[in-house]
Order: sequence, then C-alpha cells, then structure tokens
Amino acid sequence: IAKKSYAALMPLVKELAFEIQKRIEYYDSHFEAKKAKELLLYGGGGELTGLTEELSGILSVDVKKGNPLKNLSKSSAKVFKKKRKKPLAFVVAVGLALREYD
Repeated sequence: IAKKSYAALMPLVKELAFEIQKRIEYYDSHFEAKKAKELLLYGGGGELTGLTEELSGILSVDVKKGNPLKNLSKSSAKVFKKKRKKPLAFVVAVGLALREYD
C-alpha cells in the first residue's frame, strides 16, 4: 500500500481485521474439529496492494486472494485475462451467472 494511502487506510484495515477476527473466533468455537487456517479475499477491495499481507500479519492467518474464475470454463476465464480485467471485482456477477447452471 502506498505511504499516503497506507496511513489513511490502516485504521480501516485494522477495523476490518478486528471484525474478521471475531468471525474466526466464532467459527473456531463452533467447529472445533476444523480450525480456520486460511482466509480468501473476494471483491474489488481484495485488489488493494498489500492488503493480503497486512491482514495476514494482523490475524496470524494465511490470507490469499480468491479466484472467482476457478469454476468458469477456460474460454470464459480468458475473457478476463484478455481484457486485463481484475476478476475479484466481478465475483458477485460471476457467482450470479453460475447460479443459472445449478
């Protein structure tokens, strides 16, 4: 995250991490056999440079960008790559499109 943006965004990132931590603690307390070990980011905000690293450091959990193209056909996924679109920003649209096939 760029220095000026970093300073402006850190309070929000810390608040986000706090909210995520509460959800992880809830999950861990209700599903003791399966502890949360990884967090996948989706949505346009997941494209922020350095966000995965910051959240991972704060939460002590492996944080990665999710891949909303994972379940698309190769030809559909190529459209995003060809047009240099950032797929995380289209996760809701992709999810809604996939619902039609269920």
